[in-house]
Amino acid sequence: MELENKINLSNLPKNLINIFLVTAKGIGIDRIAIVGGGVRDGMISQHFDHKPHSLRDLDLVLEGSASELAKELQHKLGSERVTILRNNSAYETVTLEIDKIQVDIASAREETYISPGENPIIQSTILEKDLNRRDFTINAIALDLASNQLIDLHQGRDAIRERQLTFLHRKSVEEDPTRIVRGARYAARLNFNLTKESLDQIQSTINCWPWEWKLNEANNNIPPALGTRLRMELELVFTKEPWEQAISYLQSWGALRLLDQSLQSDRGWNKRIFSAYQLGLNPLTALVAGSNDPLNLAQRLQLPIRQQNLLGMSNEIKKLFTAISSTKEYINWSPSEWCQVIENSHWQQDSISLAICVGVPLKDYLIKWLTDWQSIKSPVSAKELIEQGWKPGPELRKELVRLRAEKLNKSN
Repeated sequence: MELENKINLSNLPKNLINIFLVTAKGIGIDRIAIVGGGVRDGMISQHFDHKPHSLRDLDLVLEGSASELAKELQHKLGSERVTILRNNSAYETVTLEIDKIQVDIASAREETYISPGENPIIQSTILEKDLNRRDFTINAIALDLASNQLIDLHQGRDAIRERQLTFLHRKSVEEDPTRIVRGARYAARLNFNLTKESLDQIQSTINCWPWEWKLNEANNNIPPALGTRLRMELELVFTKEPWEQAISYLQSWGALRLLDQSLQSDRGWNKRIFSAYQLGLNPLTALVAGSNDPLNLAQRLQLPIRQQNLLGMSNEIKKLFTAISSTKEYINWSPSEWCQVIENSHWQQDSISLAICVGVPLKDYLIKWLTDWQSIKSPVSAKELIEQGWKPGPELRKELVRLRAEKLNKSN
């Protein structure tokens, strides 16, 4: 069955296409097209007879200025309907919201990668050449809004029909390894398969490791695609995709080596991440926690400082509890002694939860503290002790600790 050279736009809000066309024409922009997921998903639903998804975001490419079109749309429709969220003048991309739909507008551009994994050098171009910078053939299809005709220079429709993911060219992964994570996202969400050629490209590129920066080296001068952009793609895995399937794909492809080798051979990541979700922790932080050097990896990915601190504390907990488990002295410890060890270390509660996810030795005592012991207070308050004749100060605090310890030990 051949895919038609048209696409059903019934899931777009009424008159929105016409608004784009008329507004663009009014400022001298003759060519404007929908690209990416809006076209791809529309074609998938049409070909496989699925009900079209409600549209939440839309990607537009135009031969002209994206920022000028965004400003004109806001002027034409009013700030009540159009909100400009981001404007990246370096890449001529604008993200705005129109009637609760996120619209990403980009000026057509060509990209040249001077060195693998770095940000590209760009220059303006025509729509057809812009499609050459896409990641997969299924995302390199454009719908010209004026003619409602598809532009498919890379057999994207054939890939959709075969449910295949094919990189656009032979240096796709070398230029930007985050495309591997995108591939895992699409494979998990769309139930598509990576072609043998694309899988070979992933594995051969990672084996050759063409980037100047190497794993286990200092975090200076990390290519963006191995640092911040990689983190952003991984965050999308956990917020928008069937994450367990996506991470499974990355591991089966050998691609978790982009993070480090210990995660590639890690068989406990899914249990750790499920626990993180249950405990309200960041799932990406839980994935990183399985690394042999989680803090270094977190710094490379530029995880938020709070997440880095949690990883650091979790590592401290692991070292301390490993040492405790080796002495066997803990066997006769009372609940109050365990509380003293845990509470005197001044760890954040989330770091204790993260240590539980990682599976530190003697984690059952951490779970007991988290779920029970920490909430047990002295049966007599400081105010009541003062009313009984105690004076505020160190002795009163000591008595409160003693009374709480008594209650803790009776609870065991």
